Formats: sequence, structure tokens, C-alpha cells
Amino acid sequence: MAAYLVDSEGFYAARTLRFDVCNGFANQRIAIAYGVVMAHYLGRAAVLPNILMNGTQGSDDWTLGSPNSTLPLSVMYDSQHFILALSQGGIVAVDPSEAPPLDRYTFVAMKNAPANPLSWLRERGANDTHLRIDCSFLRLPPGLVASNARHFWAVLEALKPSPRLNEYVQTGITKLRGLTSGSPTFNFLHVRLENDWLSHCNRWGTIPDGVIRNNCFNNTYNLDTYLQNKGVSREVVLYVASSWREANTEIVRKVMLGLVGSGGYQVVTSAYLFPAINLSREEAACVEFYIAMQSDRFLGNSVSSFSAMLILERQKRGGWSASYNGGNIPMSAAVPLYKLPWVFTYNSWSAKYNYMLKAAVRSGLAFDTFVPYCLFSGNMTSPIVNWLQSQGVVIIHAEPKWAQRLLDGLKKADNLAHSHLYADPQMQIGTWQRIDIPILPELSEWEYVLFTDADVFFRKAITLDSFGLPLPATFGMASEMSDMFPYNAGVMLMHLPPLQATYDSFIEFIFDNQNGMFFPGYGPGDQGAINQFYENSVVKAKLSQEFNAKPYFPALESAYIVHFHGPKPADFLTYLETGNCTFGEMCDTGAKKSFCFYAMEWASHIKDEEVGQRLYAACKVLAQVGSLQSKIYTDQPSSKPHEGTDLPTVLAELG
Repeated sequence: MAAYLVDSEGFYAARTLRFDVCNGFANQRIAIAYGVVMAHYLGRAAVLPNILMNGTQGSDDWTLGSPNSTLPLSVMYDSQHFILALSQGGIVAVDPSEAPPLDRYTFVAMKNAPANPLSWLRERGANDTHLRIDCSFLRLPPGLVASNARHFWAVLEALKPSPRLNEYVQTGITKLRGLTSGSPTFNFLHVRLENDWLSHCNRWGTIPDGVIRNNCFNNTYNLDTYLQNKGVSREVVLYVASSWREANTEIVRKVMLGLVGSGGYQVVTSAYLFPAINLSREEAACVEFYIAMQSDRFLGNSVSSFSAMLILERQKRGGWSASYNGGNIPMSAAVPLYKLPWVFTYNSWSAKYNYMLKAAVRSGLAFDTFVPYCLFSGNMTSPIVNWLQSQGVVIIHAEPKWAQRLLDGLKKADNLAHSHLYADPQMQIGTWQRIDIPILPELSEWEYVLFTDADVFFRKAITLDSFGLPLPATFGMASEMSDMFPYNAGVMLMHLPPLQATYDSFIEFIFDNQNGMFFPGYGPGDQGAINQFYENSVVKAKLSQEFNAKPYFPALESAYIVHFHGPKPADFLTYLETGNCTFGEMCDTGAKKSFCFYAMEWASHIKDEEVGQRLYAACKVLAQVGSLQSKIYTDQPSSKPHEGTDLPTVLAELG
């Protein structure tokens, strides 16, 4: 008996919550996390649930347990470790043997619960010491999971295999690490080959809600090619996991012929690893889950909750993980803890823009939804490199092989006649580096990456789900100065596999151009090249302006990313203080539209920089002027309080 307060009969005396789990191993794992977190938020101790030994779903209905189909959690997980680990984080869980018997519990059916069930459950159980609910799987609203992720992670990290199953895990890992000559490592592929998966994919792709779901079975028959494109070595043994007892034999034959035959991979399955053991379906899944956690590289099917949870938990630990079927991870809609890779380019000769880069990084990392990467060129001893690393940004230093071809191409025409961007050839190399993002080994695990210029800041948390479905086939970009094609490359959602496949032909297209590095009808630089070469797919995947809001447009309260396209904050500051602007009317338009609406938020990320302090002060004065004007001129829209105002003069007069 743990050191709990007990009643006269020796049972746990405080308020408790019992909950069930349902479906297969991964769904049960999620249900445990949801149930424990729900109990914690209700101020109750979580009673450890029983586990299903076979949670196969023959339909979309949940598979529920019964007294004959469940066993104590301790059969699969180390329950004592679980209880102790949770207690160290202030979460109380108790073994069923220490909780009161079931006849003392008030049952509440969750099918009647609202979208956010916590206050509803708190009210329903206000007078009940002991509550019981049915399966807790996905019973918490996603926003609550995201805003209190530490509790969710605490539960997942406290789950360790039971001593019995852990012996199989360690035996399997030892065997696998001994199979690759000269390297104690292995890779892990979880592939769905079962008949019930075929049925699931058919149902999944035809849900009549208007959402396009087209990635359930993708690449299953060309896994060998996919693995090679992802850089998965043939020299390292590949463990392939599936529910072999339920697998479709024809699909298995095709997949294995590809992996072993044309792919040349050294494939190992459970038949070799555990030839003599007899585990239930979910026990075997548990063993393979923890083996996969120790692999060098993991690949799975993102629609499968087993693969989705492995990707999530490996991602948390920095483990390489990918989904072979492409597209999004459906589980992320309910468990919004998946990170989105964010990539930006920078260099050592742009120090005057360091203040903008710092605002971009600080604002982006404030939401904890990104894995940040900087593709850096120039002097790696530059102070900005140390600063980026101190923020947790992964630095990728790669000198482009095409640099001289670019410099030669710039000489072919009078590019300055088209854009000021061509004034500095060295800067052009840094800008063009983003075309190499699809081939960078450091990004090989990712399906989609968010690219932005350094002159942005983030206003809201962004995940891959923020972009909606369908996702871009190649590039997703928003409009530039007018709402028409070609689009602006300052913010792009990039689909890496097809961009990697077309990289060589894209490079040749670029340098076959006879107009310098300008692309008539499409624009300057790599932006023009991208719009022209990928036009057919780009026009079908236009991003909302919320992802590329600009200060010379009306303010967007819903904006995720603000892009200081054209005049930068320092240029606006010069305009507000002197009336001068090298960008012509763009400064005046921005000041009258939404610049200050965004700038006061932006300045909060660089309070240590003078430009931020001065801009904040200037915009605060303008806000006061606008408030006064809106009182005097009642017919003037409050959203445009400065229309017709000589802003520099006002600022000079009011200080």
C-alpha cells in the first residue's frame, strides 16, 4: 500500500476517477494519457485501467474491453514505476487494488459529454467521491492538450514496459544491433499490410465531409524507392513490423520483393527476432513500440496511430522519424503536439538585419510549435551564429555548388532595371540558398517544412494543420502586392519529396535562363524561377494572406505571420521621424494601414534593441492621435485614423 490517506476499509480515501481504454495498443496509450490528465484536472486520483489484449477494430466503432478481454495495466507496463514517476510531477495515480470497489462509483457516459468535458464532469460529479467514465480516448479538447502539454508528456514518459515485456525489448534490441557489421544500430519500418487496413483506408478516403484524405495507402508498393530517397542506408539492418497474422499475403509479397529484391535491404521481422514466444496482439505491439524507440531511423504510416505516436514520441526526444505515405498526420488534430520544421536562410554579412532575425526567432519559438533550422552562409564564427545556437536553432552550413553559375548568370542582363534585390551579388547567393532546402540531409526526415525570410514575425502558433487540407503538392505561397499570380516566396510551405525529385531539372531550368536571373512574367530571382517552373502546382495551392500579412495592407487580426515585405521596421522608423523613405509611398501606405498595429507587437520581441523601443514610442503617439481624430471626425473610419495626416509632422510636434 502506498503512502496514501486511506479509509476505514483500507481503500484510497480521496476523490478518484476510473476510466476505460479502447482499441489497439497506440489508442490505449493515448487513452491512458487522456484519462490521467482528466483526473488531474478534476482534482482526482487516476485509477489505473485494465488493458485490452486484442483491440483490433473491424469498423470505425471503438473496440471496448470486457472482464474476459482485459488484464491489469501491470501486464503491459511497469505500474509501480508509472505511479512513482507521475507523483514526482504532482499527478496522483493509484493501483486498482488500492481504490474502492466498482459498486462505489458513479458512472457517467462520455457520449453525452460536450466538446470540453471537464467542467461538465466536475459539475456532474460534484457530490460523488468516486467517478467512472467509459473510454477516455480523445476526450480532451485539443486546445487543452496543447496548452498543458507537460502533463500529457509526463504520462507518456512515465509509461515503461513491464519487466516481463522489457526482457523481450532488450533482447530484440541486442539482436538487431548485432546484425549490422561495424555499426551497432538498426532502422525500423512499420508498414500497414493488413486486410483490415485496406478496409480502413477505403472508409477513411470516402468520409463525406469535403476533406481530402488521400494518403492512407500511398507508397506502400514502392517503399524501397522511398527509403532510398530518404537516405535510409542499405548497409544497416531494417526491422519491418506489421500485424503479420492479419496481413494480406499478396501485399506482403509485393512489399518484400521490393525491399529485399530491387531495394537490397537487409530485412528482419519478428519471426527471426522472437521465433518461440507467444504474445497477444497488443503485447507484441508494445514490445515493437519500445524497440522502435531505440532505432536509428523510424518510418511508418502517418494515418496509423501506432506510427503517429512513435513519430510524436521520437520527435520529442530528437529521434529521426518519417512517414512513408506522405501528407499530414491525422492524429495531430487531436494531439496537437507535433512540431513543424521552420527553415530560414541567413548570412554573416547582413548584420544590419540582425535585429529582425532576432524578432523572428524569438516570436517563432515563443509558441513552442517549431523545430527551427537556419541555412547559414559565410563566417561561422560570426556572433549571430552563437546567438542562434543559444536559442536552440539548428545551424546548417552548406556552400551551394551552383554559386559561380549564379554569379555568371547575373552578368547576362541588366538585372537592376528589374529589382533593387540584384544590387548585391553576394546577397543574391544567400537568398537563392533556399532552393537547396529539399536536398539538405539535415531535413531528410521531414515531409513538409515552413520556409520564411528573416524579416517576419509570428503572431499565432502554427502547425501543419494550420494550413488545412489538401496540402501543397510542391510549394504553397501567398500573393505579393496584389492578389494575383505570381506569388511571394518570402513565406512558403514546401513539400520536400517532390521538390527533391525535381531538383536537378529545376537547377538546369534556372541556369538555362538567358535573362540574367530575371524571369519575365514571373518576377526576379528564385521567386520568379519557382513561380515559373512549378506554376501548375503553385497556382492550385495559394496560401491564405494570414500566413504572409504585410503592413501596407489592412490589418489582419487573424494573421499568423507578418512579413515586412519592402520597407523594414528601421525604414518605417526613419519615415516616421524624418518623412524620408527609400521605398517611395510604401512607408506612407503602411503607416496609414496596419504597420503600427503589427509593429507594437513586433517590438515586444526586441525590447533590447533601440529600433524597437523607438518604434513602439512613435506608434503609441500615433495611436493617441488616431483616438483624438476619431472623436473629432465621427465620419472617419477608426480603422484608418491617420488618413490625410502628415505623420512625421505630428510626431515632431507631439514628441
